[in-house]
Amino acid sequence: MKFISKKYKALQLVLQPTTKRYVGLKWQIVPGTRVVFENGVYETEDKEIIEALKSHRLYGVQFYTDEPKADEPNREGAKEENAKKAVAEEIASVCPVCGFEAKSEFGLRAHMRKHEN
Repeated sequence: MKFISKKYKALQLVLQPTTKRYVGLKWQIVPGTRVVFENGVYETEDKEIIEALKSHRLYGVQFYTDEPKADEPNREGAKEENAKKAVAEEIASVCPVCGFEAKSEFGLRAHMRKHEN
């Protein structure tokens, strides 16, 4: 199955982190699972990886499959991304000195010139 990321050409997702476990008298490193998109594309036939990618919080937000109508975006990931954008926009458009709310970051910069003196 082919997964596509339009925004990030070299997207890397950690599906399972690398861990250590104590065996006998030594620590052993247990390798994790990582997915690396090359030129915005990742292809696999491994059913476990496909399931993990489809249940990932960024599925349908930052990457998707090429099958038509097969993608049901992860609503939690989309909400999280939208909330981050909304908070960043709100912070970027409120004057920290007087509370003036600008419509854009550029408008706030122009307003801040009033407070330079």
